[in-house]
Amino acid sequence: MGSNGDMHRPVVLAVVVSLVTSVVVGAGTLALANHQWPDVAASSPFHADIDSFSDAGCATGFPNGTFGPTEGVNRQQAARFFRACGTRLQNEDDDDDTTIPNVSEGITLNSEPITAGAQGDGGGFVLGLATITLSTSDDDTADFPCVLATSLSSPSAGHTGPGNLETSVGSFRFAADVTQATTVTMTEVWEVEAGETITARTNVAKFGCAASVSGESDLTLLYVPFNGTGAGGG
Repeated sequence: MGSNGDMHRPVVLAVVVSLVTSVVVGAGTLALANHQWPDVAASSPFHADIDSFSDAGCATGFPNGTFGPTEGVNRQQAARFFRACGTRLQNEDDDDDTTIPNVSEGITLNSEPITAGAQGDGGGFVLGLATITLSTSDDDTADFPCVLATSLSSPSAGHTGPGNLETSVGSFRFAADVTQATTVTMTEVWEVEAGETITARTNVAKFGCAASVSGESDLTLLYVPFNGTGAGGG
């Protein structure tokens, strides 16, 4: 604590890092950033925390290029730290039923972009959570069986991480001529670069099926600026 009762910046940022990193544990390991503040010695016990904190976009330092590790933190600075450093949430609910055409390449039910809040050499992760509900009320036995495939993907242009792959693929088989519904739940984690925007989407395809099938999807994206150890992105 400072003489005026303010918490020193390293203490505040350590608390923020601890709070945010508890969201994603074991998602992967990102490299520590290079030394970047002239007033933060490599031997400082807070060196790694300050680098991670800065890489994640939480603090930009003072106009003279220093971090001010022993300066007091006032309320407005603390508000900026928490707002800039916190996770980001995007949600897209598709409440309208969409008729699934009989095409093997499938269709996109909904999509949602999200931008990493990190800066410099920082990065982070995007957690995608999706549910796809499929239903049919077709009463013609000749239209069955009906096989459908679902996926949660992020084929964003220029994105070189695992988000290029259509992962979390599921399938479901309607086998009878009665009213049926099923919900497929999928999750995926994509590594993102500092300031990068990726777009995730939910997809469904119907294969050689004459039955009338509709679908709807909910998609939630959560950006986290740190991995499970609190290390900055790279």
